[in-house]
Amino acid sequence: MIEDNIINQEANERTVLVGLVTLRQNEAKVKEYLDELDFLARTAGAEPEKRFIQKLEYPNPRTYVGKGKLEEIRQYIEDNDIGLVIFDDDLSPKQVSNIERELKVKILDRTSLILDIFAKRAQTATARTQVELAQ
Repeated sequence: MIEDNIINQEANERTVLVGLVTLRQNEAKVKEYLDELDFLARTAGAEPEKRFIQKLEYPNPRTYVGKGKLEEIRQYIEDNDIGLVIFDDDLSPKQVSNIERELKVKILDRTSLILDIFAKRAQTATARTQVELAQ
C-alpha cells in the first residue's frame, strides 16, 4: 500500500549503497551511478554512510555480490547500526529475500527507491493509484 513507505521518514535512515563493476560497467560509471543513487537516497530521506563496490563478471544470481563482500557489508551494518541497504541495480525477488536473510535489514534496489520517492510525493488519488500499480 502506498502509505507503507519503505524509508523511515521520522529520522534519516542510515544506509549503505552497493554497486558492481562488471564487464559491461567500468569503475568510473559505477561511481557515477552511486553518486546518483546517493542523491536519490537523500531525496527519499535516507542518509548514505558508506559505499560498497565489487568487481565481478556478472551479478551473483543469489545475492548480487559475492559471499565475502556480503559478509563485509553485514559486518559494517552490525558495527554501525545501519537499517537499510540500497543496491544500484534491479534485484530479483529471490535476491532480495536471500540478501535480507543474510543482512537482516531492509533491502531496496534502484527501482524500488524511485517508486518510494514517487509514493511520498503523490498528492492526488490518481497519482497514488499509479504509484501503487507501478509498485
